[in-house]
Amino acid sequence: MRLVRSTLLTIVFALALAACVLKPVQVSNIKSGQVAVWQDSRLTQSWTLDQVQLASLSRWFADRSYGWSHSIVPYGPHLVIALEHFDGSISSVDIFQTLVIVATQAGQLQQRFSSEEIVLLRTQLGAPQ
Repeated sequence: MRLVRSTLLTIVFALALAACVLKPVQVSNIKSGQVAVWQDSRLTQSWTLDQVQLASLSRWFADRSYGWSHSIVPYGPHLVIALEHFDGSISSVDIFQTLVIVATQAGQLQQRFSSEEIVLLRTQLGAPQ
């Protein structure tokens, strides 16, 4: 009986942990976006995303919507995209060399990507490499 209970608890814990780690992220219905590039805690560049760039950003995230995990760690800004959505909500995306952080009103999520995937995203946004 103890072994069964222990096994069931292990399974429930593993499923709960998997549910926490595999959160889908949605960056869609974007009305507008502003990019800010930070270096050594100072703003070095900024621009407004056009409709093609906004569509590319939405598509990039749609193709990578799973595998995100919660993050409570504060990060200093790097390449930050401030987004306004058509429903009036706001979110932000912070892009590092291999890490992407998405912050919404529901919380902050993160995921690591290959440097090639990050280069693709930065290129689509017109960002310096």
